[in-house]
Amino acid sequence: MFALLAAGVVGTLWLAGVPLNPFAQRVAVEDPFMIRIPINSRPIPAYRRVDRMDLMNPTDGGLMFQKVPPQAAVGMAIVGVDQNGSHVEGRVESIKNDNDQVVFVVDGGAEVRQEQTLSLGGAMMSLNAIIGRVVKADKRAGMGFRESTFFPKGTPEGLAGATPTGMRAITLDATRLTGVHSLGAGDMIDLLTNIPLGESSSSDSEKSSKVHLLAQNAKVLRPVYVRNEVASSASLMNGKTMQSVPKYEVAIAVAADDVMPLQEALHHERSITCIAHSMKPESAADANLASTRADEVQVPVTVRPVLAYAVVVRDAFVSPATRTLNTEWISRKEAERLDVIVSLEEALGAITRQDIPAGHYLRRGDLLSGPPTAPTEDSVAFPTARESDPADRRSSHPTGPEQRRNSDSPASTPHPKEQFVSVLQEPADVTSSAPSATAVGDRPAITRFIPPGHTAFAIPLRQIYGAEHLQIGDSIDLMASYSLQRLRDEEETETRPDGTVIVRKSESLTPQTTQRTWEETFGNRAEPWFVASDAIVVAPVGFPAPASALRAIESTGDSATRRDNARGFDGPPVIIAVDDRDVEAVATALATRDALFTVAFHASEKATSNSRQKVIAVAPESIPALSELSESVWHGNRRGVVSRVVSASDPQFHDALTVSQLKAFYGRVLKGDKHRGDRFTVDDFLPHGTQPGIGAIARVGYTLLPIADREIEGLEAFSEGDHLSILLRGVVRSPLTQQVSGDAGVATANVLAPSVRVVRGSIAGQSVLEIPNESLTRIQAAMARSLNDRDDLNARSHLVAVGVPPTQTDNTPAVDASIPAFDPLQNVKTTEVYIGGKRTVKVFGGSGS
Repeated sequence: MFALLAAGVVGTLWLAGVPLNPFAQRVAVEDPFMIRIPINSRPIPAYRRVDRMDLMNPTDGGLMFQKVPPQAAVGMAIVGVDQNGSHVEGRVESIKNDNDQVVFVVDGGAEVRQEQTLSLGGAMMSLNAIIGRVVKADKRAGMGFRESTFFPKGTPEGLAGATPTGMRAITLDATRLTGVHSLGAGDMIDLLTNIPLGESSSSDSEKSSKVHLLAQNAKVLRPVYVRNEVASSASLMNGKTMQSVPKYEVAIAVAADDVMPLQEALHHERSITCIAHSMKPESAADANLASTRADEVQVPVTVRPVLAYAVVVRDAFVSPATRTLNTEWISRKEAERLDVIVSLEEALGAITRQDIPAGHYLRRGDLLSGPPTAPTEDSVAFPTARESDPADRRSSHPTGPEQRRNSDSPASTPHPKEQFVSVLQEPADVTSSAPSATAVGDRPAITRFIPPGHTAFAIPLRQIYGAEHLQIGDSIDLMASYSLQRLRDEEETETRPDGTVIVRKSESLTPQTTQRTWEETFGNRAEPWFVASDAIVVAPVGFPAPASALRAIESTGDSATRRDNARGFDGPPVIIAVDDRDVEAVATALATRDALFTVAFHASEKATSNSRQKVIAVAPESIPALSELSESVWHGNRRGVVSRVVSASDPQFHDALTVSQLKAFYGRVLKGDKHRGDRFTVDDFLPHGTQPGIGAIARVGYTLLPIADREIEGLEAFSEGDHLSILLRGVVRSPLTQQVSGDAGVATANVLAPSVRVVRGSIAGQSVLEIPNESLTRIQAAMARSLNDRDDLNARSHLVAVGVPPTQTDNTPAVDASIPAFDPLQNVKTTEVYIGGKRTVKVFGGSGS
């Protein structure tokens, strides 16, 4: 009975579902009233499609879900379909339990059942929306799915689907890329390499190279992974064996234009460096920086020089490192003040009026307005070229230099030729567009920028010392110099008694003769000449000075030679317009062997005087006496007067003429010589109407005698205005002197002219003397004797000049205007002696000559 009762109780419990095995594992009863979010049961590799097996629980074969209490969903965003079949988007306000089924009550009263929910809190709830989609990155097990987890619908799996639009996927050997092992999938990188320049040197460390950007904004699709590759090897002992060799590879996506440069670098086995981008999201500081730049604008900045008269192209503003437009932030007020071009589209195709160096933004004043019709001096009112702010370090140089002429008036207007250049290079009007050009051939002709009355020369840059400092519109003086010393190779051959031949080679400097002075030729080392005055630079040279010697630094050859020798500079020629009067001089200098042009810069601001200073004119070169003063009187084609600032209170300069005052004396004749640096006074000039030449100072009773310095010993030592006496020296031989001193004769010296004045000092070996008429014939006779009889004095002249104190020529009484005759036989007495029928003539007396 008891057994039957126990069996009935056990059966009843069994039927009631009570577990009767105490050793069996108890399974927790699931609460059906839970939110179930689909999760993956196993890891899903990147770029693979999600299938149903990724969501199956391997323990029970069912789908895996992340269970969440229903009340946790309150406040979450929800997307689904309500009981009426309408699409619903909103937030969960409350939860309802409908037969253990979760029902979400959305704001507005709509109800969405869990099986009709598409997403909850961003998590995808529909299995149909998950299965078949391709994941963007590696996904760990036990994670839910969001829309951002997948690529767009329709994307194929694999690297092709992961490659961004417009890019190309490529698999590379990871051992060839430096820094790639620390990168993950999705990282953005740049690829750099070094390209060697020229021939390699003896040491790899001494090789010169250039950094080149192979790929920009590349994306790591698959980080470094190991792929086993089967390789075979053979040996005598083991024969042929197969083994797995690990290969480290990485898959990246690059732009289509970067595939070929990258492949070329791989072909040449160049090392490639990976530069990772910052993936950090924008911070509050970055947002604040952007807000503070509300009053600033971005302006394009050049990354390479844009030469004068060149077409503005986009490549000049695109950085080779980033391949993006190079810009810089400046204030709006500064951009308006300097008239900076903000949009590059405004400048593309325009013509630059001067060189724009790298790192500078472009102004409208840097663009040509187009060459107008050549104006005439009397028909056009020339505008003044605009000046730029010198304080701005990035702005270009002014549109044209203000030409400074030799004038004391600060407000003097520029010369027409500089104004002509200013007109032709006037910046484009703000209201009109700049001239457009689509090719280099559209540039305006250089001849349109040559001022009237000028001729332009193309002078090689290597022949101009200082050309790298010039800019278009500069007014300069052009000098040419050449060495007076020539290097001569000497060779000496010695043959010894044993037949040995020894050759000795050496070099020596051979000086050349010149008519210039010792000071002017720097000790007879070189001879300078002014070949062009007030020349105008037309095109094109480096800008600004001195850093942008753009054309000079591109020369080839040894860098040390270029750095220490200006003649090593090379590049395109400099176009310089010179006055038509200087054409022959410039052409001759260009044809002269080893001639070097030197630029003499004019001051940008003309020297002005104040109450304490005075600007006086000084002679730039030596000017001979009795010559006419004009702008072309300076030696070597110099036409400008040199000025000097002196103290106004200095008594020695109180009567000195200024530059403007000196111009009033053009056409007047100088009384005496003017040496370099001498000042000018009113007393330096002869009266109006006096003709140039030595005859201008001839006085009654005197004769001006040009004479070579070699005819009178010591004459070259005297200067203008010196007084001297001329002596005649010699040796007398006669029967009488034979009895006294034998064959040596008797030395005598007589005064030929007691008072002679030097009218013009020695120039080119010749002086001009003022000789009294009564002494003229005596001197001429002595000169004739001196020319024919120099044996006794070793070819030296019999005439000697000695200095004497000056006489008061202004108070001397009038002298005889006639020139008396001089007969050396005037006082000679003769006696005839007859002895034994032989007639002999004896001569006594004479003039003492």
